[in-house]
Amino acid sequence: PPPAEVPALCLALEDPDFHVRARAMDSLTRQADARALETLRRVLADAASPLRLGALDALAHIDGVEAARLACGMLE
Repeated sequence: PPPAEVPALCLALEDPDFHVRARAMDSLTRQADARALETLRRVLADAASPLRLGALDALAHIDGVEAARLACGMLE
């Protein structure tokens, strides 16, 4: 993906409009880019976030040990 795309999508996850956040999460899932890991970690840590399942799905598409650790942490 273009260098600015993933950071822009991560910022969109903080938008007050749920639909914007949901579309950003869908896009991050398709990007499968490790640059989103810290943002996904924050989404997963928010027990009230309706995007937690989307974040877990996004992690499943990212290769690497850190993504696997975050996903496994959700299963505990």
